[in-house]
Amino acid sequence: MTPQVLCGYHPYVEIQSSILVVNAIMEGVRPEKPEEVVSLGFSNEMWEIVERRRLEDHNARPGVGDILSCLNDAAVLWYMRQP
Repeated sequence: MTPQVLCGYHPYVEIQSSILVVNAIMEGVRPEKPEEVVSLGFSNEMWEIVERRRLEDHNARPGVGDILSCLNDAAVLWYMRQP
């Protein structure tokens, strides 16, 4: 799931044509982090994981353990924020 989906809109929402979205992806253009996701608990660390998952070099991508650790940390921080 992308952060854009968490905010209620599709990635590349600013691009009107599906063909242009495909071109953007093929050119390496990636969506920017929406400001709204911060209020939903989507931390900078989580955004970094998303960015690293998009790397072309498969060996440089984070593993499942890294992702689970990041999600666990985010859950703890979210829980601590609750009144």
